[in-house]
Amino acid sequence: SLFQLDPKTALQTVVSGAPPDSFSENGQLWNTPIYDWTGNLRKTNFDWWIKRLKKSLETVDILRIDHFRGLEAYWAIPIGSDGKPKPPSKGSWITACGDEFLTAVNKVLGNDLPLIVEDLGYLTQEVFDLRDKYNLNGMRVLQFGFGTNGSNMYLPHNYVPNSVVYTGTHDNNTTIAWFRHNATKKEKENLIKYLQKEGDPEHNINWDFIRLVHASVANTSIILFQDVLNLEEDCRMNHPIFTPDCEENWRWRFTWEQLTQSDKDKLQTLTQICGRFIIPEEPSVKSLEEPSEEPSQKSLEERGK
Repeated sequence: SLFQLDPKTALQTVVSGAPPDSFSENGQLWNTPIYDWTGNLRKTNFDWWIKRLKKSLETVDILRIDHFRGLEAYWAIPIGSDGKPKPPSKGSWITACGDEFLTAVNKVLGNDLPLIVEDLGYLTQEVFDLRDKYNLNGMRVLQFGFGTNGSNMYLPHNYVPNSVVYTGTHDNNTTIAWFRHNATKKEKENLIKYLQKEGDPEHNINWDFIRLVHASVANTSIILFQDVLNLEEDCRMNHPIFTPDCEENWRWRFTWEQLTQSDKDKLQTLTQICGRFIIPEEPSVKSLEEPSEEPSQKSLEERGK
């Protein structure tokens, strides 16, 4: 089996989740099986995972590995005597074998794979070391940058080229909603100082965030479309502490009528000025007007040999 199951009953012995953190004071119960990293996966030299990555990269340009810290160590929540998972707070960190896994991946698929790793949540130096050893693109989330001081890794001046920056991820509130409902007094004060902003701090806060991430040294900038439209909390993509079947999650939709010409112009201008959009070269007039040279009889005969 690929997962940690009871050999007699084939039932889960542990399930996945996360310890208490800023998103959830009680932790999170994901209730999915946990891969048997140090068992069957290691015995087969991670063949199943390598095939999965290879197939995925045949379909998409870039892969994002969710919960990357789980390759270094994962939060395992035991199943109780009643057959149900215990509370997330009763879980524990179990060391995985991410170094062996990534070595095997590089050996088969090569180095410098187009991967983004979600290195968020509870992080340790071991997680950063694993990411950097394999030259993987980590994530920076601007909303996380204003709670402490200037050394905060999520502030734009601390970004590194080998990273992908977001105004907020699918798990975050929209920028305007974050500022109004989630940001602490200290975060608001630090943000206003960072922007050197005068007047109403909410005014164009969405574009302030878009400008900061676009102008950073991160090799990739990703912005929520809700931020382009400056939408409120009811348009949030996902709330991680809700249950997976919650009707409020992953239901947001938009219509093109919501996107104004002003928003289009702002986004295009910022994207071009920050060098994150390259205008395709127009084909030359000559290439459009002149017909291609007809193959000679000799070349046709040679092709038929």
